[in-house]
Amino acid sequence: MGKIILTIFSVLLFNIAYSQVKETIYFNTNWEQTTKDAAAYYRNLPLEEKDNLVLIKDYYISGAPQMIGWARKEDESILVEEVKWFHENGNLQQIAHYFLNSNIAPDGLQYGDYKEYYENGKIYREEHYFMGGLNGISNYYDDNGEIITSCVYENDRPIEGVTNCFTTYKEGKLIERKLLYEDTNQVAYEEYRDISDKRNNSIVYYNKSGEIVREKKIKFYPSKKCGYVLGIKHIKDIFRSYAKPSDEELFFDKSGEILYKGITKYGSPFNGSFFNTDSRLSEESEDELYYIETYKEGKIKNIKTYLKDSIFTEGNFVNEEPHDGTFQFVTYFNNRQASVVSTLKDGLKEGKESYYEEIKDINKNKSLAYFYYKNGKKDGESSIYSNIDRIFYTMVYKDDEPFEGFIKDKNHTVLHYKNGKIVMQKKWMSYKDYTYYEIYKNDVKTGVEYNFLDDDDDGQEIAPGVFKNGKPYSGFFFNTDIDTITLEYYRAGIRQPKQAKEFREISYQELRLE
Repeated sequence: MGKIILTIFSVLLFNIAYSQVKETIYFNTNWEQTTKDAAAYYRNLPLEEKDNLVLIKDYYISGAPQMIGWARKEDESILVEEVKWFHENGNLQQIAHYFLNSNIAPDGLQYGDYKEYYENGKIYREEHYFMGGLNGISNYYDDNGEIITSCVYENDRPIEGVTNCFTTYKEGKLIERKLLYEDTNQVAYEEYRDISDKRNNSIVYYNKSGEIVREKKIKFYPSKKCGYVLGIKHIKDIFRSYAKPSDEELFFDKSGEILYKGITKYGSPFNGSFFNTDSRLSEESEDELYYIETYKEGKIKNIKTYLKDSIFTEGNFVNEEPHDGTFQFVTYFNNRQASVVSTLKDGLKEGKESYYEEIKDINKNKSLAYFYYKNGKKDGESSIYSNIDRIFYTMVYKDDEPFEGFIKDKNHTVLHYKNGKIVMQKKWMSYKDYTYYEIYKNDVKTGVEYNFLDDDDDGQEIAPGVFKNGKPYSGFFFNTDIDTITLEYYRAGIRQPKQAKEFREISYQELRLE
C-alpha cells in the first residue's frame, strides 16, 4: 500500500512540474523579441520568483551566460540589488547595484560601486553612484590596466579632472576639450577655455599625421565612442575671406579620400563643389542632412541633398534657378518652418510635392502636406494636416483649382467642394472667447456646430444646429441672453428648455471637425 501511495505521489509531483510549461524567448541585438534564427540572446521561462521579484537569466545564443539579476515582477526593466553582465567568453563585463525596499530611494535607482571590464578580464572603468547619479571618482583604464582618465563627480556633474570624453574640468568649469582619432592617440581637436579671460580661448585642429591645420575650420566624421572621431569630413576657411582672391574647400569620405573640392573667389563659391548644412540642425546632428552644391564661374549648377550619407534629392539649375530634378529646401508652411521636397521639369513643378516639419519626418515619410502637380499646376490629390483640428483635409485639384474635397483657408474656414463648386462652408467664429462654426450653403447660413465637453467630463461632443428661414429650427444654439452661456435645444422651431446643456467649452487647440 505504501509503495502505491509513493508511486501516486511521485506521479503527482511529475505532473505538477510538467504543468509549469517551459519555453524560450529569443532577442536580437537590440533586445527586441525575435525568432531563434535571428536571435543573439535567449531567456528561459518560467523565471524563478521570490516575493515580488523574478530572477532574470539571459544567455548568448551560444549558451554562455549574458546577464543575471533580480528584477521587479510587475516591471522587469526595474533591476534591483546586485546585477552582473558577462562577456561571451565567460569573463565578467559589468557589475552594478540598484536600490530595493529603501527608505531613501525608489526601487531600481543605481547606487554604490559600478565596475566594467574588458574581455580579457582587466578593469575598463570603475565609478561610484548615489541616488542614480555619479558621485566620487570615475576612472577609465586601457586594456593594460593603466588609467586613461580620472574625474571627480558631485551629483552627476564633473567637478575636477578629465572625463572619459577627454573634457577637463576645474572647480566644476570646463577648461579644455579634446577629440582623438579613433584607434590612435593622435589629437584631432583641442579647445582651451580661459576662465578668467575669454580672449585667451583657442581652438586647434590636427590632421591624422599630427600636423596643425591653420586658419581652417574642420568638421569630423563622428565616432560612436565618446571623445573620438573617425576622420576629417570637411575643411574650409574659418572665415571665408573676401580679401583672398582664391581659396579651396575639401570634402572627404570616411577613408580620407577627397570626394569634392571647391574653389572660392573673394570668399564666395566660384568653381567646384561645396558642403552646406541645414540651419535647423545642430553641429552634432548635421550628418542627418547636408547639401553638396556645385558651382561654375560663380553660378550654382547642381545641388545634391544627402540624408544620412545617401543621396536623397538631386537637381540642376538654369540661370541660378531650379530647373530639372528633385529639390529639398527649407521654407515656411502654415506659419512655421518646414522642409519641402519638389520635383521640377523644365522649371515647372511635376509630380508630388511634400512638406515635412522636421528632418526625422522625412525618413519616416511623415508629411505635413502634399500636392500633385502637372505642368506647374496643382492636379490630383492633396492633403494638408491641421494642427488645430488634428485631422488631414483632402482635396482633389483640377487645372490648379479645387475640385472635390475639403480645404481650410487662412481664416480657419473649411470649404467643401463638389465638381469645382463650393457646396458648404464652416466658418470659425468666436463669442466671449468661445469658439464654434457657422455652416453656409450657397452663401445662406444653414446651421451651426459647437464643440464642448459632455456632462461627465470624459469626452467631447459636437452639437449641431440647423436653421430654417434664418431662424433656429432643430438642434443646439447659443443662448446669450443670460450670464451662463447655455446650448438651447430646438425641435421643429420650438425651444425645448428641459434639453438645454450648459456650454463648457473646450480649448480652440482641441477642436475636432467631422
